[in-house]
Amino acid sequence: MRVDRWFVVAVIVAAGCGGRATPAPAPVVVAAPAAPPPAAGAFLPRVGVAAAETDEDRVDRVVAAGDAVAWIRADGALRRARLGGGEVTTVARLDAPGPIALAGDDLYAVDGDHLVRYRGAGGAAETVATGVDGTALAIADDVVAIAGPSGLGVVGADGAYRALVADPGAVVGLAVADGWIYWADHGVRPPRRGVGQVRRCSRDLDGTVTCTAPAPRLGAIRRVAVAGGAVETVAADLNYPVGLAVVGDHVIWSGADGEALMRAPVTGGTPQIALRGRGGAVDADADGAVVRTTAGLVIEVPTRGATRVLASSADDDPPLAVTAGWVVAVDGGAVVAYPRGAGRVTVLASARGRINGLALDGDQLYYLDVRRDGDLPDRIMAVPTHGGRARTVARLDGELAHLAVDGATIVAVDDARGVIVTAAGREVAHDVVAQAVAVRGDRVMWLDGAELYRAPLAGGEPEALLQPEFGYGSSGRPPDGTILVGAADVVACAGLSGGVYRLTATGHETLRDDASQCARDGDRVLAWVDERGLVDAVTGEVVVADAVRYGEGLVVHGGAAWALLSGDGGVDLVRLPLGAGAAEVVIPDVGLPAWLAADDDGVYLSWSGADVVLRVAP
Repeated sequence: MRVDRWFVVAVIVAAGCGGRATPAPAPVVVAAPAAPPPAAGAFLPRVGVAAAETDEDRVDRVVAAGDAVAWIRADGALRRARLGGGEVTTVARLDAPGPIALAGDDLYAVDGDHLVRYRGAGGAAETVATGVDGTALAIADDVVAIAGPSGLGVVGADGAYRALVADPGAVVGLAVADGWIYWADHGVRPPRRGVGQVRRCSRDLDGTVTCTAPAPRLGAIRRVAVAGGAVETVAADLNYPVGLAVVGDHVIWSGADGEALMRAPVTGGTPQIALRGRGGAVDADADGAVVRTTAGLVIEVPTRGATRVLASSADDDPPLAVTAGWVVAVDGGAVVAYPRGAGRVTVLASARGRINGLALDGDQLYYLDVRRDGDLPDRIMAVPTHGGRARTVARLDGELAHLAVDGATIVAVDDARGVIVTAAGREVAHDVVAQAVAVRGDRVMWLDGAELYRAPLAGGEPEALLQPEFGYGSSGRPPDGTILVGAADVVACAGLSGGVYRLTATGHETLRDDASQCARDGDRVLAWVDERGLVDAVTGEVVVADAVRYGEGLVVHGGAAWALLSGDGGVDLVRLPLGAGAAEVVIPDVGLPAWLAADDDGVYLSWSGADVVLRVAP
């Protein structure tokens, strides 16, 4: 079944041979469900299955310390294993599972209102405290901190609970370090679409029920001394933090709205954004921080070195933990350990909003950072393809959707107003419905369905370059297409119409009428024909056969075609060798719409909801 989502690739593709990266150490599957988890892709192959779970129950919580890993399944089974492999043991079955924590070999778990400790790998259960109300648990330096709706406090060696903070807020992250307890208060989100978040209801004597919703409140990072005292605010007015870790003299947390990874001094100060986007689970140590984004990317932001993607999956919610050079995460029902500092996918840039297009020009990669907040302008951004600081090229109002660059000329499509504008804000063409845009010299071109138009950048009447007899056959908005501008010709691939056309100074010809995507391989034009594969658009020769999948994007780099291919299992970025070799799933579970670009040095990718621009080395 075809995925009904589309995107645009509006770049000039050049074939070339990039350097090969050192193979990454393979992740270890600590425990897997009876059915194998989804393939993680050859850029992070899975080997070394240590044991199999007895069912496919999901994993709710994961903790790690040293080489020990523990987790809770949704059925209440508390499990533990070693990173190096060996037996996976069921420590206990909890009736009302809460948070868990590892302190050396000792495993702590909240079960209902009991805090229970399991000493060593096979130790018996010891009740540490009763009457606890815990939704978050942290242990360090012999301090056991626990937080819940009724307060935040510590549990002493005698099992007594000592309250420190009566109302810590909505605790979504807890840590103990150097005599302090730190926590992230998620805050209270405002009601959406007029629907209030009702929390408390009361009934009057006459039977009237009154419900009140808490006032919206931003989140904060706070701390209190283990010995007690006043609560100190480390950072306030945050966009709803969702996790927290403490490393050295800094607090690190993840944010849900535009601030995927943040840091601030433990004593307070101006927060710094380490990674934009939407984050979830987070953990850190002296080597750096690791965050799981809502797009399912596990991203490492090291203390030194490039920001790197360690894993990608459809799982966007499960937790993770950092230990001994590994990241322990959950993927497809499996508990997996990924090596730190490995992988060939790096993060070139992260966005404040959502990314809505890519374009290459020289050693600069341009992208659209489209606002999520209606009060902010969209931005045209640029980042060096080999890494560096992203810069703002222009800020424009509207709804930017497509992007094209040629030297100093930058144009974008404002979908909201139906105009093509330059980075300086000058309107080039009006009443435009564009599915792709390109620019060369003093002209701009765009695809409207299967029709190709051109207009002077200085302004003037559009010229129809191509008007096929058949259209795109859709009652709604047609899908995005591709415009490939060469030295002596222009190749247009018109999306759902399946038309691939070549225009020269003497006219135009139809190369294919059944292809969904196209790309250049030197002088050759390649096209993806759904349920057939990759073909030479001129000769019809099948280059790579594929009778199952559908094309959602195509570029050529390093002797291979890189395609976004969809099927019943979602959309994957797949490397298809143009010579000998097998197809390789490089990044699984890519969301649509998505954008691809390529040059001699790598392949660049972003997709809806990922909030990052990725560079994939060969």
